[in-house]
Amino acid sequence: MFTAYSLSGDGSDPKPLSLSDPDLKEGEILLETLVTEVCGTDLHLQSGVMDGVPYPVIPGHFLVGKVARLVGPRSDIDGRPIEEGAVLAFLDVHGTCGRCWYCTSGLAPNRCPHRKVYGVSHTVSEGPLGGWSQKVLIKADVHCALLPVSLPPERYIAGGCALPTAIHALERASLQLHDLVVVQGAGPVGLNIAFLARASGAKEVIVVDHSKERLHTAEQLGFRQRVSTKDNLSAATTLAGTLSDGRGADVVFEATGSPQAIPEGLSLVRDGGRYIVVGQYADRGGTMISPHRHINKKHVTIHGVWGIELRHFRRMIQILSEPTPTLDPAIWDALATKQYPLHEVGKALQDVRSGAVTKALLRVAASK
Repeated sequence: MFTAYSLSGDGSDPKPLSLSDPDLKEGEILLETLVTEVCGTDLHLQSGVMDGVPYPVIPGHFLVGKVARLVGPRSDIDGRPIEEGAVLAFLDVHGTCGRCWYCTSGLAPNRCPHRKVYGVSHTVSEGPLGGWSQKVLIKADVHCALLPVSLPPERYIAGGCALPTAIHALERASLQLHDLVVVQGAGPVGLNIAFLARASGAKEVIVVDHSKERLHTAEQLGFRQRVSTKDNLSAATTLAGTLSDGRGADVVFEATGSPQAIPEGLSLVRDGGRYIVVGQYADRGGTMISPHRHINKKHVTIHGVWGIELRHFRRMIQILSEPTPTLDPAIWDALATKQYPLHEVGKALQDVRSGAVTKALLRVAASK
């Protein structure tokens, strides 16, 4: 028997469960969880604001684990054999059919109707399919990666789901050298976007947030241009104008989850610029924009970002394990500011929701 924690979507605290080891089918793996996370998705799951979640669920869609058992031969995404005792990460998205219009013609497998996500779209009755569990069942169709020796599990989870989301956002933005960038939101997704934009040759990265604590974190991570939006947006507008001869930002990334951020972000982007909406993963209501003033007259390009794909997962591992002249993977170590034992997952949720921590890691078992 082992312990897992579930959420019911009614705002209540995580509930402990006692589970038995699942029977493994051909190609399946049983992982002993080492490290997982609490992220913004988990806050949405607790509040019940995400569509289509089959409650109760075991959250935790990013984790690192050690192979306890596997049935039959199994290889990782680079063809390397997986054996008992190996340390694995895996892509949380699986089950895309490869046959529907989105998979074959629409170039958007992230919209496949058969798509499943660990820690989000599997109910407890299906087994331990989320990281808030001492053991996790890895299905045969899940993409796994043997973690490089140079990549500590804690650093991988410090990147967590935020880093591949940020990689996807940069891809959608078509960032160019010397672009002026504004990032709305200094949580994990926003900070990861800021890291990547800076490393990709942005002229300057302006980080805006209403939280003094999060802006302080951005300062510690080396971002010189920081603006509080607690009272109004005028300071951010002025700064973006000053750094661009009055035009505004070339690219603005929304990473707040607040609908009210959308008109604010559209006012910060220059005419002909790009606005990348990353944070709206739950329906938190609408907002007022002027289609003429905010979109058409500005000739602005707007891209949404929904989930990640295998290429983002691959790139995440490369970024976190291979230093480059513009990006030191150790910067993610600074995000792993606090670790909690699994039984304190309720406290970790509270601290993330209050903004007391930027990134909460859950230590499930000791890595060796």
